[in-house]
Amino acid sequence: MKATVPPFAEFFVPVLRALDALGGSASIEEIDDKTAVLMNISDAARAVLVGDGPRAKFDYRCAWARSWLKNAGLTNNSERGVWALTAEGRASLSLAPEEIVRLVRRADAALRKAKTVVAPERVEAEAEAADIALKDWREQLLDILL
Repeated sequence: MKATVPPFAEFFVPVLRALDALGGSASIEEIDDKTAVLMNISDAARAVLVGDGPRAKFDYRCAWARSWLKNAGLTNNSERGVWALTAEGRASLSLAPEEIVRLVRRADAALRKAKTVVAPERVEAEAEAADIALKDWREQLLDILL
């Protein structure tokens, strides 16, 4: 039987619980080890590489989970290689696991939406549709200077 690693969304709750069990703050290695125990991940599954390696898929997915949890405000890493639960992260542990996953996914969606960059062509098209004249940067600068 081939060892498999669960999808990274299944790491959100165990990573939070690992941090909690480790006193609220821990190194990456400590978090990964505790997460593996909580998820009952075998050594064989922990050794599965991403593609041809060198990184293990388990470690990679733990890292992604930590990043998503950080983006949701549930964890932070104030110094390199050390992660901690935030007050929100500790409070989230009382939620049902599926609610934590929804919370993290909503935070990711909001972050992606906030980072959406509007293409200049779209701005021009929308301005044209609204019958707003866009000024060249030189015209705008001249208006400001005058």
